[in-house]
Amino acid sequence: MVTGSNRITTRAEFIDSALESTPAEESSLSIFHSGNGLSFCLYHKASGKILLLVDYEHDGSSDTGMELLQQFNETFGKYILSWETDTYTWVPKELFNEKDVPSIAQKMLGKTDVQWTIIDELEAVLIHSTIPPVLERMAESLPAVTALPRPASSALALHRFWKTKPGEHVNIHVRSGALDILAFSNGKLILQNTYETDSIEDQLYFLTYAYEQLKFSPEEVPLKVSGDIVEGDRLWKTYQKYIRNVGWLGSVSNLKPSASIPTAAINQYASLVHLAACE
Repeated sequence: MVTGSNRITTRAEFIDSALESTPAEESSLSIFHSGNGLSFCLYHKASGKILLLVDYEHDGSSDTGMELLQQFNETFGKYILSWETDTYTWVPKELFNEKDVPSIAQKMLGKTDVQWTIIDELEAVLIHSTIPPVLERMAESLPAVTALPRPASSALALHRFWKTKPGEHVNIHVRSGALDILAFSNGKLILQNTYETDSIEDQLYFLTYAYEQLKFSPEEVPLKVSGDIVEGDRLWKTYQKYIRNVGWLGSVSNLKPSASIPTAAINQYASLVHLAACE
């Protein structure tokens, strides 16, 4: 997909040959914002296929999202928008009171300019940073939009994936300078934290602390990995020294393999790809 704009650079692009023959109304378009990046994933639920995965870097202007959106000439059945945020806190739904949000946000996040999203399936409310202007403009122009900050979309997708699989599960999503840790017990979210990390030692410390805090056995509870990590590299091998079963998280929906969308891309762009499971 060519933008023709000197404000936008394509960082990765994968297109399945079935894209042209698949009705747009049967597909959902997921859009993920992180830093100065916008990534798109087009997913056809009936076939379980990702038809398009593309990642752009833009100059930060709020109108670049609309410029990219205009490349899609058709209207899709659903749109899911998500954004990266390290500013969030969870509140049990039964204890949530809208009037308490300013005080909770100030105490837990150090700010009051926040939004909240109720996730009924998790019986929880996420208080989080506001939607970025670039996504807000897109949301205003699109039909059938769902907006979920990344902590909510990751938790919901993994909850749906693991709720039918008894036992404990841990997922870490590796990002530049940060580590996201999610833990589930019989499908219920019991831990979701984001840590700033400067080294492999930091990453291992927070991971081992999570296992110890939850009383999870490193010999029995598997670690599923996604994000900016390479299988077999030093970081991966460091995890293997402590956790017996380390593997890729991969898909959390009924995605089917496609030669056009490499497994490595699905692993790297997990936060984007998993949005398809949040319909």
